[in-house]
This record gives sequence, structure tokens and C-alpha cells, in this order.
Amino acid sequence: MQQANPYAVPNAPVEDVYENQETADINIFTPNGRLGRVRYFYYSTLVGVVGMIGIMLASLLINISPLVAGIIIAALYIAMIVLGVFLAIQRSHDLNKSGWLSLLLLVPFAFLYFYFAPGSKGTNHYGAQPPANSKGVIAGAIAIPLVMIVLMGILSAIAIPSYSERAGQTDALDIQTEMAK
Repeated sequence: MQQANPYAVPNAPVEDVYENQETADINIFTPNGRLGRVRYFYYSTLVGVVGMIGIMLASLLINISPLVAGIIIAALYIAMIVLGVFLAIQRSHDLNKSGWLSLLLLVPFAFLYFYFAPGSKGTNHYGAQPPANSKGVIAGAIAIPLVMIVLMGILSAIAIPSYSERAGQTDALDIQTEMAK
């Protein structure tokens, strides 16, 4: 009888179970499907930035037609809220949870759960695994917040001295007014 070699290569097939899994398409305009962490961060940030730019542009119409500007701004806010809820529902599905988990968006700081909780591997109750993140999605998820921080820094560098000068002028006017009394 032959003795089994304890140092022999195993005969069992060894492979990554999730490597050859089917992936689902991404569609942010529906609550169906799954969305990973990086895509959720990227898409939610992108929806916020594009929506705010649209609202700023629509606010320029207030002097021309306040009613039209108000309707456009309201429509943009509603679209941002609906897309945000759709993204949160898809993220909940990736966590293998019901879409009702998206109500966490209403709790302060609880929304961070969507950014840090890992999704379930493979197919779950809500569909196939989302596709791997492309380089463009990863670059966008990094670039958009950095650009926003830089823009906010530039705006702060412009605005703070202007406010300081105006505050100093107001104080000087208050002092002159008090002295005149």
C-alpha cells in the first residue's frame, strides 16, 4: 500500500469563488440594483456638485423671472433628493439590506455607514455584484472632493479679507455715529 505524501500538491480545485461571478450594470436612475462604496461616494458627490451648479445658474434668472427661477430651483432640488435616495437604496442593496435602510440619511452622521460598510460579495438577494471600479470612477472619487476643497479655499481667501474690511468699516461708522451723539 502506498503512503500519501504529506508534501504533495493538493488535487482539489482551488479558485476564487467570486472571481468569475456575473456583474450587474449600474443605473443611478432607478432604486433597483447594487452600488459599491466608491461608486456611491462618486455618484452622490457628483449629483450634489452638478445640482448645486445648476441651482446657482438658475438663481441668476431671479431678476428676469422669479417664478421660472423658483420652478427650476425646486425641480433641481427634487431631482437631487430623488437621485440621492435612489443611490442610498442601491447602496443598501449592496449591503444585502432592504432599501428602508436609506432612512439613515435622516439621522445625523449615520449616513457615514454607507461610505464605510463593505458590501456583500457575490450575488445577494438584490442582484448580482456591481462591476469592479474603473480607473475613471476611482479618479473621480478622489478628484471631486479635492477640487471642492481647493475651490472653497480660494473662495475663503477672497471672501474673508472682504468681510474683515467691511466689518472694520462698520465698526468705524458705529464709533463715529456714537461720537456724534
